[in-house]
Amino acid sequence: MHHLGVPTTRALAVVASGDTVQRAWYDSQGRERVGLEPGAVGARVAPSFLRFGQFELFYQRDEPALLRALAVHALGRDFAHLRLQEPEAPLSRLLVLLFREVCERQARLVAEWLRVGYCQGNMNSDNSALCGVTLDYGPFGFLERFDPMHCPWVGGGAEYSFGRQPQAAAINLSILSEAWADLLRAVATEEGLTRAEADEAVQQTREGARLAEKSSGAPRKLGLVSWDDDAAELWTSLFGLMATRSGPQGIDFTVFFRSLGDLTNDLPDGGDGLAAARAAAIGGAAEWPQEHLEAWREWAARYWGRVGAEARPDGERRREMAAANPKYILRNWMLAEAYEAAERGDSSAVHALHALLRSPYEEQPSADPRYAQPTPDWARGRPGLAFMS
Repeated sequence: MHHLGVPTTRALAVVASGDTVQRAWYDSQGRERVGLEPGAVGARVAPSFLRFGQFELFYQRDEPALLRALAVHALGRDFAHLRLQEPEAPLSRLLVLLFREVCERQARLVAEWLRVGYCQGNMNSDNSALCGVTLDYGPFGFLERFDPMHCPWVGGGAEYSFGRQPQAAAINLSILSEAWADLLRAVATEEGLTRAEADEAVQQTREGARLAEKSSGAPRKLGLVSWDDDAAELWTSLFGLMATRSGPQGIDFTVFFRSLGDLTNDLPDGGDGLAAARAAAIGGAAEWPQEHLEAWREWAARYWGRVGAEARPDGERRREMAAANPKYILRNWMLAEAYEAAERGDSSAVHALHALLRSPYEEQPSADPRYAQPTPDWARGRPGLAFMS
């Protein structure tokens, strides 16, 4: 995630414990089994591990002193730059600025998740970091076949699905804003603010919570200079095609956008504009219905027309798209192969993946070519890979 450019906690170390642990997983037929596996301890580091849920806990328990103490602690340690920027500002003003920045960081974080096809899987407020980094690596997964309602966790449901992550972030911020509003009113009273001034501070807090719903990495993914209604319609209609007009097996999210950025704007694929869709078609595009192909041709014509109208140097557009659309993501089947090889005492696949994913945007001719292709047949729909409990 770090090398993809996504704000995240970092892995410091994994240390074998020498113990064995009992763990439930699935066999090759998808049946749940329980086995003994080598134990280990993972250590992660981050600027802060403060979570939304910690603030909400004190609010729900009606412990305003602890809520205030935690907010002041966050202001002094994680958001100390705000006091430097406005050294004379009262605490109420600093708390408004802090919450606004929390909202902005969440919006940027979710935009980056959507850009690289990452689905957190269980995006509740306890898995949301105040400093705007990817915090909890539980039932997560990278989007393979495009499905905006995909959630890798069987308990996640639609509310935690890939396409609903901006709304989930906005809900989490909205709930956090209730605790923040209560804190602001108390501080405003101490500072002698009028009711109107206190209400204005609370309103600014609530408005910030809606920022996350507007997050998107769309312009960079499409390589467009400007963003207007026409560009937004191109983006929306593209997602419709990917979800409903991509043959019986669908289309690979990562492969499609990377392939689109590899094309030049002078008659891509002989002029029919389907090169990126063909490259990303799961199972191939030979069996796609004719109406699906025609819908893609129509979209491609509009897209390349827009690219041409912007008159941007082609090399510049392609470089931006290559920097926004990774060639390699961590697909679960890749992990499974490396994990199973490590169980047999062969850690070479683990090291190969580690090296691969440190340069996810770079062409790596020596890498296993499967890593840049749609997920193989054996891994599609397999429990523990396509979804997890």
